[in-house]
Amino acid sequence: MRQLYTDDDEVLFQAARPLLVNSIEDLISRPDLADRGIFLTLAPIDEQRRRSESELWREFEIARPPHLGCVA
Repeated sequence: MRQLYTDDDEVLFQAARPLLVNSIEDLISRPDLADRGIFLTLAPIDEQRRRSESELWREFEIARPPHLGCVA
């Protein structure tokens, strides 16, 4: 006999493939997806802390191997 998901208590599982979505506007309108999401609102970067694009990419290339080396 099939069992409805609503018949069960909260179930925790380990996500195999998490998804990161970046947007200026609200993209998630369905409540089921909103319930499973973690929403972050980041503060704007001060003008004094902003970097040029070339500096950003240079630092990214230095950090890339240890941080993204395991991503295939």
